Amino acid sequence: MASSKLLCQPRWFRFLPRNLSNARFFSELASQPPVPEPQNNIESKSNSSFTKASSTPSSLKEPELAKFSAIADTWWDFEGPFKPLHKMNPTRLAFIRSTLCRHFGKDPLSPRPFEGLRVIDVGCGGGILSEPLARMGATVTGIDAVEKNIKIARLHANLDPTTSTIEYCCTTAEKLVDEQRKFDAVVSLEVIEHVADPAEFCKSLSSLIDHGGATVVSTINRSMRAYATAIVAAEYLLQWLPKGTHQWSSFLTPEELTMILKRASVDVKEMAGFVFNPVSGRWSLSDDISVPIHATFLRQVALMTSSDTCSNQFASLRQRRISTSSPSHCGPPAFTDELAFSSGFGLGFTFTQFPERKRKTMSSKDELSSRVKARLAVLSAHLAAPGWSSNELSSTVLEPWFVSAQTVGSAGGTLTIVDERTGKKYQVPVSSEGTVKATDFKKIKTGKDDKGLKIYDPGYLNTAPVRSSISYIDGDEGILRYRGYPIEELAESSTFLEVAYLLMYGNLPSESQLADWEFAVAQHSAVPQGVLDIIQSMPHDAHPMGVLVSAMSALSVFHPDANPALRGQDIYQSKQVRDKQIARILGKAPTIAAAAYLRMAGRPPVLPSNNLSYAENFLYMLDSMGNRSYKPNPRLARVVDILFILHAEHEMNCSTAAARHLASGGVDVYTALAGAVGALYGPLHGGANEAVLKMLSEIGTVENIPEFIEGVKNRKRKMSGFGHRVYKNYDPRAKVIRKLAEEVFSIVGRDPLIEVAIALEKAALSDEYFIKRKLYPNVDFYSGLIYRAMGFPPEYFTVLFAIPRMAGYLAHWRESLDDPDTKIIRPQQVYTGVWLRHYMPLKERMSSNEAEADKLSQVSISNASRRRLAGSGV
Repeated sequence: MASSKLLCQPRWFRFLPRNLSNARFFSELASQPPVPEPQNNIESKSNSSFTKASSTPSSLKEPELAKFSAIADTWWDFEGPFKPLHKMNPTRLAFIRSTLCRHFGKDPLSPRPFEGLRVIDVGCGGGILSEPLARMGATVTGIDAVEKNIKIARLHANLDPTTSTIEYCCTTAEKLVDEQRKFDAVVSLEVIEHVADPAEFCKSLSSLIDHGGATVVSTINRSMRAYATAIVAAEYLLQWLPKGTHQWSSFLTPEELTMILKRASVDVKEMAGFVFNPVSGRWSLSDDISVPIHATFLRQVALMTSSDTCSNQFASLRQRRISTSSPSHCGPPAFTDELAFSSGFGLGFTFTQFPERKRKTMSSKDELSSRVKARLAVLSAHLAAPGWSSNELSSTVLEPWFVSAQTVGSAGGTLTIVDERTGKKYQVPVSSEGTVKATDFKKIKTGKDDKGLKIYDPGYLNTAPVRSSISYIDGDEGILRYRGYPIEELAESSTFLEVAYLLMYGNLPSESQLADWEFAVAQHSAVPQGVLDIIQSMPHDAHPMGVLVSAMSALSVFHPDANPALRGQDIYQSKQVRDKQIARILGKAPTIAAAAYLRMAGRPPVLPSNNLSYAENFLYMLDSMGNRSYKPNPRLARVVDILFILHAEHEMNCSTAAARHLASGGVDVYTALAGAVGALYGPLHGGANEAVLKMLSEIGTVENIPEFIEGVKNRKRKMSGFGHRVYKNYDPRAKVIRKLAEEVFSIVGRDPLIEVAIALEKAALSDEYFIKRKLYPNVDFYSGLIYRAMGFPPEYFTVLFAIPRMAGYLAHWRESLDDPDTKIIRPQQVYTGVWLRHYMPLKERMSSNEAEADKLSQVSISNASRRRLAGSGV
């Protein structure tokens, strides 16, 4: 197919990065010199596709090479000959991801689960499998014997920085074996049925596996059912593929494939079917392997799963797989959800469940089906080029339920409600995320004058006003993840600015991206002089949080270019405008916070330094006293950086909800964040660590703890720093902070209150009263001790909370702008007042009962006002 013809196909735009046009890809393709078609002799040096491998015997078929060379230009045409492969990709990747993660001990929920793995895609074609593997973090090598395929793959991969690192080579597996190349994982999908010698081909694949590695192979079962579906239906009836694409005689049965692999000194670990349902239009994995087969094999490891369409041995191994698990596995073993279709090419699913801390028994088909969907949902980010929205993704590569990953264990379906007031029944849809729409309850009425049911939920205890992919909390298990990364890993290995980038843009930055990001934030760290003047004009004893709120609000006045009220409501549709505000706020927040601190000490503000890290720069502004050569202690700076990471984001907390609430009304980002900081100022939200210090000081010594514990149990004393609205387990941030405390004490000296805190924690966690109520230390329990040890006054603790939380606020602000469900937040109320009254003139009103009336209380005046009023002529 000529590339000039493809240039006219608008559907192509969907499969390129958002910021690139399809014309760029195809214009580059059209400008490439033509590649000669394969000649009759696959060893011929005139055939450029094989000159690199001419010295090595090849297991390839020349007619097959010519066939795929003729349609190479259509690899990335979603409606072209390779449409089935594009449709299969989410499910193919589900199998690859689960099996390789399980084998290598990787976290399948991580955005880059294959980080550190060397993966080769044998028979890569145009790279439709290599690219998502690269997006999952693997170092990918893609090889193909057709040079035109390699050219197409390189052109398309270079359009996306995340895939441009893929090494594409026009060569064969046999040649790489001669070169002694080794890989952690070898992937070869839908290739073995096109080679001349499957045994030699599998032997080559085996030789490419490094010690402890794995291989994934897929092919089509040689059965009458396969003939009917893969050839008659796919090539002639549905016309998905060009006629003659497959030769039934080249297909392999599961028994033949197993025997070939055993002769290559490898054993099958897992085997699953791959079936298509014409009713739903979906591909899925199944225990039924009568059509396509996916297999994972390792050296000296024997484990095969299959359906009863094969031998009883397969079935018994499947039962063993379900009933046992290995500590080295990334998660529990696979389960089977049999879905009965009235018609179709397949009968069910077989998936490996994602890891959980507790094994959960599958009690219903619907529950398991939701887990299946949840697994595939995580793949969406790896199938899409950067810039794709979830809507575009669902309309192209993924089904709608792939788009948003749900918590494992939720189940979609229908909720049946019987209204006993009227006897009516109502059907309320339950999403695959386990949610119902509150507006669906409006239809439940007792009569025509009834406005319908409302959901009464003070404090939003069980209300989800947004769908977010920024952070995930499992309060029962004590889990906190940023974009899929456990908070413990980020605190140990990352930096605050790297984490801020992750929260903002969804992935950890590359080296160049991080450098650009750090530079942009540093360039915007200076604060307008007018804002500094406002800070300096405040009382010397002004609370630093009040200073921070005022300064953040003032930035709105100094940056009118970013105000939707002044520049139009679509101003934030510009990515450049958004990113500039993000860099501005992250850069200026520590500068404003430092100025507020210095104001308390009666010292002038210090200009930021561009040669230090984010945390170092903050400490520099606090402590340098104008000495430009001053450098903070790097260990203390690292402690501050980790504390910033731990406080950066915590899903829909009070202040984040306030930021999204304000942003929904279209205010500028500075006003929205000023409101969020104001919410954080509240003692029930951001001031808890100060209360912990006060509590520990009141206890005084370890000997007084039993008396204090009894006072708490008798409701005579209040225990701060224990318990959380979300966490019913140990707050994972508190564990990290406790370790940090020792690091700080080793530098600045040990705080005697730490012994009281440790003893109090031990006493509480061994007391049935606290265990029964699931009261565990939260993030505030130890953080105040660290801040005090570092010399920060208690009133400044919440400011140290607010600086890093700006990253979370901004991530939610940015996400809300792209969320099609975002509406101005305007909750309902339950009216409890007087139903109807009519206005009465002032003279006709009766005086209300003094004891019962709600009226203005006595407003006190200051002594200065009393002095002035005591004078004459007032």
